[in-house]
Amino acid sequence: MKLQDKIENTKRALSTRLTIASNKLSLKTKKWLLVLIGLCCASMCILVMVKPFLVSHPGPTIGTYKNSILSNPPTPLLTQEEIRMLTQFIQTMDSLEQVDKKTFKQALRGREGMMDSIRFMLDQVQRTKINQRKNKIENL
Repeated sequence: MKLQDKIENTKRALSTRLTIASNKLSLKTKKWLLVLIGLCCASMCILVMVKPFLVSHPGPTIGTYKNSILSNPPTPLLTQEEIRMLTQFIQTMDSLEQVDKKTFKQALRGREGMMDSIRFMLDQVQRTKINQRKNKIENL
């Protein structure tokens, strides 16, 4: 017997069991359970929406994060090898665009925002490096 067949048999058995258990309850009890579950869900939704406005956050404000020293600096999202690979890809695609626009457009068909996204990621990496250098200098 395949795993999928076992799963289907288990689903059927559970469905049958729940149907039998459900049939034992009266219609009035089912309605009350539905109302009770609905009220619980509604109260949780309201709580999730209202709670951020009720709780004051005693932590530092956004301006004080700039001068705080992080014990564990965040790990870079891209490794040096990935940055080098993306940079070479951008250079190759820019060369292809200058030499053969038709092939360039075919390569990017369906991926119109890819080049901009890669350039944006590389720009963010550069900005992060610059900010890290500034923070090191300021903390000295």
